[in-house]
Amino acid sequence: MPSRRLSECVGFVRAIICRDRKFLLLKENRHGDLVWNLPGGKIEKYESPKQAVYREVKEEIGIECSNARLIFSDNFIFDNKKYNGWYFECSLFNYNFYLETNIYEAKFFDISDIFILHHGIPDKILEKLTKIQ
Repeated sequence: MPSRRLSECVGFVRAIICRDRKFLLLKENRHGDLVWNLPGGKIEKYESPKQAVYREVKEEIGIECSNARLIFSDNFIFDNKKYNGWYFECSLFNYNFYLETNIYEAKFFDISDIFILHHGIPDKILEKLTKIQ
């Protein structure tokens, strides 16, 4: 059986935004399924992960974030694609969200509530969130 080559590596970022011991999650459509996730997305070829997290937050919720601090990065393979992910803890200047069209809702959740949501957050990251509080 011929081996399948991995496709090009996909870099992505996620913003961890905490307010009053709650974390901001966005409800978005992922392949026909509504899923809660941290704000973020793919890194463009011309930008660093930190630049990407600032851009993605601005695009998705219409607010600039600041003070991005890398708390975790990971590499993994999913569906024959290699992914590199960077997770940044970030601050917001205000909370008057303007949601991108593919974002259905933005809401802050207690960590205990996140565990029972239909979400796309890896277990490694959930473990990190419990320590941020």
